[in-house]
Amino acid sequence: MKNLLIIILLFIALLSPIANARPVRPYSPKRIIQKAQVLAVGEVLEVNTIKKIPKQQTKWKIPLLQMKAKIRILRSFSISNKQSPQKNKNIFLKYHAIEREKCQFVDNGPRFPYLFEKDVFVFPLKEPVASHYFLPFI
Repeated sequence: MKNLLIIILLFIALLSPIANARPVRPYSPKRIIQKAQVLAVGEVLEVNTIKKIPKQQTKWKIPLLQMKAKIRILRSFSISNKQSPQKNKNIFLKYHAIEREKCQFVDNGPRFPYLFEKDVFVFPLKEPVASHYFLPFI
């Protein structure tokens, strides 16, 4: 038993310099209120890639994907007296995602969501432009 404890401690000691952790900035209500006009609970119906954005064209020097998701609104709430989408209405959401094959996360950058069909999330939304809502960088 004592040998097992020593092996575990050695393993943790050897592994700790290899692990690369970064502090995670949680979403705060104050930041959401500053960046979003509408909060909506929605179910993801479909997700499509619009185009790839090369790393030379991004602020974080990583390749991104411009994505478009079709979302069915389950509930919505207006933060800044903007009209919020109606219940059971389908909206289109444009957002950016990390190209998973080339990068896993962004140092000191925003969170890039991964949306999949049938996921249900609370979405902080920016005002729609040409019938598309946007996820703000929070």
